[in-house]
Amino acid sequence: MPLCTTRCASGHISPALNSGMLGGMKPLIEPLPTSVEIDVLPSLRLITAIAWGVLSLSLLAFLDDTASVNVYSVLLWLFFSAMWLYWYAGGRSTLKENHYLLAGLVLTSVMPILLEGLAIYIYMRRDLGEVAVELNGSALYVWLIAPLVAISMRYRYIVLITFTTGTSLGAYIVGLWAQAAYALPIDARVEIAVTRWILFSISGLVIVQMSNTQRRLRLALIEKNTQLVHYAATQEQLATTRERNRLARDLHDTLAHTLSGIEIQLKALEVLLRSDLDAARQTLKQTRAHTRHGLQSARRALHDLRARPLEELGLRLALQRLAKQAADRAGVTLELQINTQLHELSPSAEQQLYRIAEESLNNAVRHANATHFEVALKNQGQHCVLRIKDNGRGFDPEMPVEEGHFGLQGIRERAALIHASISIESQPRHGTCIQVVVVGED
Repeated sequence: MPLCTTRCASGHISPALNSGMLGGMKPLIEPLPTSVEIDVLPSLRLITAIAWGVLSLSLLAFLDDTASVNVYSVLLWLFFSAMWLYWYAGGRSTLKENHYLLAGLVLTSVMPILLEGLAIYIYMRRDLGEVAVELNGSALYVWLIAPLVAISMRYRYIVLITFTTGTSLGAYIVGLWAQAAYALPIDARVEIAVTRWILFSISGLVIVQMSNTQRRLRLALIEKNTQLVHYAATQEQLATTRERNRLARDLHDTLAHTLSGIEIQLKALEVLLRSDLDAARQTLKQTRAHTRHGLQSARRALHDLRARPLEELGLRLALQRLAKQAADRAGVTLELQINTQLHELSPSAEQQLYRIAEESLNNAVRHANATHFEVALKNQGQHCVLRIKDNGRGFDPEMPVEEGHFGLQGIRERAALIHASISIESQPRHGTCIQVVVVGED
């Protein structure tokens, strides 16, 4: 499910992330957001399965001598069997995921200590005091590692301290009970509990800090990805708007002008029909010619919307076809200089170069009154250079843009999108040259 730091499909990012990773005003057992965490459930399931397997193998070794069976190992085997069923089959369907994980971690933390006390009780009832003395709490190092790692990765540091303090205090209470009830020594249990509290607290702190660093990196990556998606959507919308503007200019320069001319000719035809039939017939022919030209322009505009010349032909062949079609429409000579081996360009760069060439040639056909076009696409060092030149009437680039040159701003904007440099050189009666330089990728 996508996540972002602003409003998106999945809602707002959790306030826990904005208030800091450690402590704050949040409840102690509130987990950090699962959407930026590594899922600890697979690790807990694997560790539970491994523990169950190890205990099973240890119990198999005592099948020939049931009198020497370690009661604590049997109790742990039963517990891990139940936890295996819990992690793999039970609870998650009826509990919320956070409650499901929390309940499992509490059981995994508390039960090894309670089972140790139960084992001492069973041993003493069977007068096996010497075995009971061996139950000094050192085994808890092994059985509490899994909840230690999971809590450090999943919860805040204060929860880790609660875990280490609670388990150490619980083991000490079991020792006090064993001392009071059965006169078992407690000194070793106290030393082991304190040592375990120190080691677990330090180890957990390291894991918490590593998890926080990883979490911040993930959040930064999520934010950057969100910004990238937003930027891509903005660029796509901008490109769509530019294409609409270009189409609007094309329709204005073709259909609008054609229809305006037809309207004027029809008005003239209305007058000539009353006085000069020969002139009326000539005007009618001109009107039909204008109508055909407008129809062809409309069809060409619709074809440009549907066609994908770059995908079908590639930049080199698509540019050749574009230049030949423009020269045929204008009835001018054409000089093509397109390298057969060009630097590799990104799809975006190829698209913008093609559209720049299309806009430049369209402007030349409509407004330049040229007799010759030059279209070149060459390598120049590590750059790819596109040049469109005509020998038409030209214009003064320093003068305000006049009607018929709306495409120049669009050409500059397209060049800026691909970080290309562009130069537009023109003089009245000396033609126009548009050159775009873009860096190749190879």
